[in-house]
Amino acid sequence: MSEKRERIRGFIEPGSEIAGGVAGAAVGLITGGPAGALAGAALGPAIASVIERTCLEIYDRASGYRQRVRGGAAAAYALVAIEDRIRQGDSIRDDGFFDSTVARSSADEVLEGVILKSRNENEEKKVRYYSNIFVTAAFDPHFTPAALNHALQIAEQLTYRQLCLLRLFSRPQPITLRGSNYFPDVTKDRMGWETLAVLAESFDLCRMDLIGCYPSDDSKAVMFLSALHDLIPSKMSRTAFGDRLHYLMQLESISQEDVERVALYLK
Repeated sequence: MSEKRERIRGFIEPGSEIAGGVAGAAVGLITGGPAGALAGAALGPAIASVIERTCLEIYDRASGYRQRVRGGAAAAYALVAIEDRIRQGDSIRDDGFFDSTVARSSADEVLEGVILKSRNENEEKKVRYYSNIFVTAAFDPHFTPAALNHALQIAEQLTYRQLCLLRLFSRPQPITLRGSNYFPDVTKDRMGWETLAVLAESFDLCRMDLIGCYPSDDSKAVMFLSALHDLIPSKMSRTAFGDRLHYLMQLESISQEDVERVALYLK
């Protein structure tokens, strides 16, 4: 195996602590066959070059052990998901996002952002969803580098539980939620600490314009919320901005168990 491929393998392999078999599959793509998938037709030269450059660049930077685990997992998730979509017949974007005639393509920039934010993320369940931003962008030309960098910035601010809330607050909602606000509970000091925390996280999503409170399923008008006790869980759903982030991060793949665990506090 060449020194370059060995270093890429060394970058990805620690990610198995988070990504499990996905990291093994990614290593197999690198080492399988005479040239490995990164140099072959499975990914194509454009994506292969981006992944090689970014992994090698970040591999050479000093980092702690958990950072290496998270960074390797992010690269593994992206590599395997992209290879899978290509094998299913999806075509990567051809609008210059992967332009290899420049020293640093837009794809290089976005993938570096994904891996660096993953490396520094203490909530390791989020790593897969950072990775999904790059995977989605690799096939959808609607997202400019500026929009993707903004999405990464927003994703970094969210907790994993808030990602679960973005999944929960769909139209229609996957789980039946409370149909009244929390004003009586707050004023009579009857609210549990964890319920208060989930409401606070939901209210933060409202302030970020990722979700809103709508009077009815077919209404486009958003109710004014002055405080978190005004929230009505059954009336909450994602805004257009929230839908975009949900799509980019592929939050539909969050486990039902995790979504139900959050929903318990909103019934």
